[in-house]
Amino acid sequence: MRRQLGALAAAVVLALAISAAASAGHAAALGRARTATPSAAASAWGKARQVPGLAALAGAGDSALTSVSCGSPGNCSAGGFYQLDSHIGQSEAFVVSQVNGTWGRAESVPGIVSLNKKGRAGITSVSCASAGNCSAGGYYTSGFFPGGHVPKTSAFVVSQVHGAWGTAREVPGIAALDTGEQAGVASVSCTSPGNCSAGGFFDIASGPGCCKSQGYVVSQVNGVLGKARRVPGTAAIDAVSCARPGDCGAAGVLVLSQVNGVWGAAQKVATPKGSTFGAARITVLSCSARGDCTAGGIGGKQARALVVSQAGGAWGVAHEIAGTATLMATSKSSLLASVSCTSPGTCTGGGYAFRSMPEGSSTREFAVPYVVRQRTGTWGHAQVVPGITTHSKNGYAIVTAVACTSGGDCAAAGRYSTSSYNPDGSGPGEVFVTSETNSRWGTPRDVTASLGNDGPAIMAGISCPAAGRCSAGGSYWLKNQQRAFVISEAG
Repeated sequence: MRRQLGALAAAVVLALAISAAASAGHAAALGRARTATPSAAASAWGKARQVPGLAALAGAGDSALTSVSCGSPGNCSAGGFYQLDSHIGQSEAFVVSQVNGTWGRAESVPGIVSLNKKGRAGITSVSCASAGNCSAGGYYTSGFFPGGHVPKTSAFVVSQVHGAWGTAREVPGIAALDTGEQAGVASVSCTSPGNCSAGGFFDIASGPGCCKSQGYVVSQVNGVLGKARRVPGTAAIDAVSCARPGDCGAAGVLVLSQVNGVWGAAQKVATPKGSTFGAARITVLSCSARGDCTAGGIGGKQARALVVSQAGGAWGVAHEIAGTATLMATSKSSLLASVSCTSPGTCTGGGYAFRSMPEGSSTREFAVPYVVRQRTGTWGHAQVVPGITTHSKNGYAIVTAVACTSGGDCAAAGRYSTSSYNPDGSGPGEVFVTSETNSRWGTPRDVTASLGNDGPAIMAGISCPAAGRCSAGGSYWLKNQQRAFVISEAG
């Protein structure tokens, strides 16, 4: 079956959120889990607002912000997709920038209309190296298979220089690799203007069943894009992170490193000998120095949250995050959804654990959100997001994004269900943000309730260039229309 990319932009975070089943006994789990002490300090988050200008672009169509990155405090860029009015099967990619704390108007990615053949296009990842100097990647419909219903897709990249977005272009070399005619960009990371790396997937025609997917990486050096390079052995590169120009990490089923601009061989993530942990799938990655990265994701058929670190260029052995088993209770299913490292061995992550009750129970599924710290190379125990029970009354809450500053302060964001009929999070819900100062987490704050949200809101990304100066964004629903939003801290 051919991979469908129409919903990829919205699914970058959503796919993680629904990747495992949840379970019951939420209150009991919270009682047993270690809980961090909330800080008395109030967060300086402003009010969430719909992305300026998207209403004019989308009309009655849906929209969502899927990635955000800040080059300096108050100077950020973000991207996503919007539908063309009521044409459900057609969408375009958009970008929007914040300058000196003020969000400008969304614009269609320059050149995307000529690339996108009346199909679907969207931004999946944005990374800013400095104020007004960013790169983004995504997907677009390059044509249609016979019959005109199934789209062919390809991967594109676009760069912003001194605040002006250039023209979108197909990832160089991807057309020659993509014989199955399905491709996309999953992750972009930039460390200085014009020096970025990215990764994603493409399909290879493999017989009557059509295709198998392969991962690739591609780099930009001094503003010049190289050709996509195939990464054998992995179906996709899900995460890319660069510590400095030419020194990056990339991960999917395999991990690989770029040193001085040269990508090395991919390798498997080692798991403990004799364990039933199973194979590891890396979904998040953060590199703070050359050869020093931390990655996380899912391990084994039971889908357990794992972390693994690289030190001095050598990857260690993956292990389950301590404390998540207590949160999971009977289901033993969990996920690390985001990780942010400020120096080698110093990281913060966030995710959620699932627990389920037998069929026929009045309450079916739960998710418990957690944060976890790594200090001097050692991971602590997962801790329930402090104060989340004040908001989450129906047993489903998750962390989807974490970002930390060089000073060690962090912010986390996620969502929780507001419906007892949908404790698995598929129904109405709200987005929350919470900030950490001096190793103490504050009280979560609702983000989307003030927007009149009446659907399943989600926070897609968060970026913190300095303490108290974070920006974030995602999507919410109002009157049967999905809409993109942004929110920032005033500092």
